[in-house]
Amino acid sequence: MSKYRSKFVVTKSTETAVDVEISAEGYQRENRISMVINSAKNQVLKLRKSVSDLKDQNVNVVKQVRDFRRKLDEHLNYLQEQLLNEIRYEYNVCTNEMSEHETDLQTQTDRIQRLAKDRSKLKPENSSELMTATETLEKTISSQNEKVSVMQKNSVRIEYNPTLKSILENAQDFGRFMVTKDSVLNNNIVRKHSFKTKADFDAIKLEFEKKIEIPIPNKGYSYIMDCVLLKNKDMVFADRINKRLVIHKGTGAFSHEIRLPKPPHYITAVDIEKLAISYGKPFSNIDIINIVTRETESTIAGCVTDWSMGISYSNGKLYIVDDGSAIQEVTLDGKVTSSIPLNGNVTSNRKEDFAKKGNTPCVHHLTAHQNKIYYASTLNDTLYCYDNTGKELWSFSDSEIIGECTSPPLAVDGNGNVILVNHESDYKIMIISADGKKIKYLPLGKDDFMPNGISFDENKQMLLICDHRSHAILFNVRQNTCEKRES
Repeated sequence: MSKYRSKFVVTKSTETAVDVEISAEGYQRENRISMVINSAKNQVLKLRKSVSDLKDQNVNVVKQVRDFRRKLDEHLNYLQEQLLNEIRYEYNVCTNEMSEHETDLQTQTDRIQRLAKDRSKLKPENSSELMTATETLEKTISSQNEKVSVMQKNSVRIEYNPTLKSILENAQDFGRFMVTKDSVLNNNIVRKHSFKTKADFDAIKLEFEKKIEIPIPNKGYSYIMDCVLLKNKDMVFADRINKRLVIHKGTGAFSHEIRLPKPPHYITAVDIEKLAISYGKPFSNIDIINIVTRETESTIAGCVTDWSMGISYSNGKLYIVDDGSAIQEVTLDGKVTSSIPLNGNVTSNRKEDFAKKGNTPCVHHLTAHQNKIYYASTLNDTLYCYDNTGKELWSFSDSEIIGECTSPPLAVDGNGNVILVNHESDYKIMIISADGKKIKYLPLGKDDFMPNGISFDENKQMLLICDHRSHAILFNVRQNTCEKRES
């Protein structure tokens, strides 16, 4: 009985020791298993969150693509409506001109028919009147014969913007899509497909199209301050001396003039038929004039504190140089939405300006394009590019930019390159690249040409430059486009 108990105790003691040893190993094992399971659960949660994030990102990308497409459609619709308005305008001009000739001919014909209706009752004086009327009709027919021949050959066609045609013919991708994988999962692999389309700055060139002679009034002199090339190809010139706007057709032929109550200084196109005009010293008001009806449709007052100088229209806003202080952003109903101070280093060396203010920024011309504003100084030979909030994006200095007492006229092409010229630049045109880093010079081609205004039409790729002595030159702007791909 005692031996049994002793064995039992030893056995129980041995079993107890084994149990303790197993529990320690089990604890470590269970602890490790628990950690691995928790780690796996965390990984699953991270993956689920990543999937959820990817889903949200995917939804956002789809939304962005659709928003971009909607904006693109809206912009194309806007461009289409502009073109259709231009077509309607040109059609009305052509048909009105033909109607005028038809009415003139028909009136003279009816008169002759009435006189000749009863020859037996004609008195000698009436017979003479009949012959005179007949001769008048013959002269009218003879003088209008060439015009009628030209009108018979009128044709209507469409020349599409080469940029849009390039999209249809060359664009193989809607955009660039990138997926960046985390380094833990796939060793920093980035899968992308990118493309870049740009205009070749070095390949920009000018081709002479035509010279325009602006008629001079009986006074024998004029002073052309500025010019605008409209989207319907019409050209408008501001004559300060004779207080008028001079309108020429796209062919270069004189169309008509509009007399103004004040001498115009700077002009900008608001749409196909409307211009905004600033009058310079001592005037501050801006007039909106319809060049078809020849009426002043509205006057914007109180938008500048001093006198209005350079003026430009972009994205529904007017940008006006408020002499000596700032560029004012103004809506067409006259509300000032922003005021952008002129660069403080741009000061005038004119005695009258110095006496008036002591430190007057010397800026007369400006241009606005795609939420950017450009102007040049006459004192520090610098061209400035700002966004429409007043933040300076870049500046470019060159001794050729200088002007004696007025800043040079400038325009911007469809790729953001800035074109400017002044009569002290040895008769050459300066083009500064859209990033403000490069400059090239193109010959103006006329030694006695003293440029005073410049205008660029993005749709037609045409550049108009006017001389203050009633001359202007129209150029075609050629810009090669290259496409660079990487993957």
